[in-house]
Amino acid sequence: AQKDKSKDLSEIDALRELNSKLAECTKLKEVIKQSTRREAEYVKLTKDTTNLKAENAELRARVAKLEQSSNLTCDIKTVTLETNPKDSTEAQDAIIAKSNGLTPFSKIKIPYNQKVEQGLRSELFEFIRSNDPMTLQTSYSTPGKQISGTLFHNKDMICENDLTP
Repeated sequence: AQKDKSKDLSEIDALRELNSKLAECTKLKEVIKQSTRREAEYVKLTKDTTNLKAENAELRARVAKLEQSSNLTCDIKTVTLETNPKDSTEAQDAIIAKSNGLTPFSKIKIPYNQKVEQGLRSELFEFIRSNDPMTLQTSYSTPGKQISGTLFHNKDMICENDLTP
């Protein structure tokens, strides 16, 4: 009976040792699972970071392009207003193209509100010119530059617009 008892005790010790090893194995399995999850998450975040960097570069390029296109503005004061709005728009497009180094054949879209403003200015100018016999329209044109101005004659007073290009 003593032998059976000692045999049972040694078997219990062996089972306890096996149980502790089993607990360690379970912990290791859990650590391996966490490590695998974290590694997959790391790979995903790395891809996301790469995608975000590419998207950021693309957005920077778009912003730079928008900044360049916003610099393509037409200064209405330097454009001679014509009686024919179609000719006026073509002349303005040519001036804009020259000032921005573009070929004269490339079309630049002018926003609707600028076109309306140009048309209103043209109509106002024509109205003033046609209804005021004391107004003399002057327009000078040199290669590459256009200068326009209006001289108003009113008895003793002469007012002159700035005739600088």
